[in-house]
Amino acid sequence: MNKVNPYKRWPLFSLLLVTCFFMLTESVLASPYLLKTDSSSAIESLFNYAKTYYETKQYEQAAASLERALRIDSQHPILWHNLAGIRLVQEDWKRAANLALKSNSYLVG
Repeated sequence: MNKVNPYKRWPLFSLLLVTCFFMLTESVLASPYLLKTDSSSAIESLFNYAKTYYETKQYEQAAASLERALRIDSQHPILWHNLAGIRLVQEDWKRAANLALKSNSYLVG
């Protein structure tokens, strides 16, 4: 079986993943001040739970909290970004990349 390394075909994608990995090694979750000001208190609460779970290396629980928050606001780019970061730490590369793309699609500007 001949495996092709996808990172050789898409060098920019590879660079993006490496850059994201190094940026996320400090802390996967974005700071709470990055939440939109119109975020509901439920989203902020779930975000804080996710942050606590992440800091204690309970990644599945952190992801579950972010997924619950996304049920409230499915177009919140910071939540998608943080979920991508958790999947990256879990070495679920494909899912992390897809979630990061989804996060980027909801950015305003």
